[in-house]
Amino acid sequence: MLRSMLAGFLCAFTMPVLSSSAEEKPNWIGNDTFVVARIGDSNSYAAYSKYSGKWAAHSFPANVVVAPVVLESLIAFRIDGEAVTQIVAVGQSGEWKVQTLPHATAQPCIPVANENVVTYRIGDRTYGFSGKTGTWDSTTQSGVVGQGVSVSGDTAMIVASDRISIFSAQTGTWAESPILTESE
Repeated sequence: MLRSMLAGFLCAFTMPVLSSSAEEKPNWIGNDTFVVARIGDSNSYAAYSKYSGKWAAHSFPANVVVAPVVLESLIAFRIDGEAVTQIVAVGQSGEWKVQTLPHATAQPCIPVANENVVTYRIGDRTYGFSGKTGTWDSTTQSGVVGQGVSVSGDTAMIVASDRISIFSAQTGTWAESPILTESE
């Protein structure tokens, strides 16, 4: 009964981002696949996936501010802080997947996402997460052209001056083209 009430409410009301501002702190957001909720006033969140039918929780470090973004097959998090050491996402399985960064960063970790893929560009490394496979992968690119990474449906693409890298939601991995320019 609770599930049917919640499902009816979710169909009528869906928010794209859970705000972490002082003025407005909703305690949950969701869509027809996921619900993510802040646990009390802590920096912990619980996520429900219709695919697993279960709730799972994750605690973020106290020194970061997070804001979840709910998409078709994943939940991503914007993470801000003076020393961010990890990025986090939830795939269709409902499991929390943590990607530890090689070095702490003070820059905001902002997800670029669409449906089944989320990416984070941190320094010269781009991290990709597939909501379908629940896996992280990363690639390093120099000479990136334009805005960096573009995300559309099931893929993310980085166009560099000499090659193209594509992240697939189907595989959860980056694939890099051969060198596309000839050296003189």
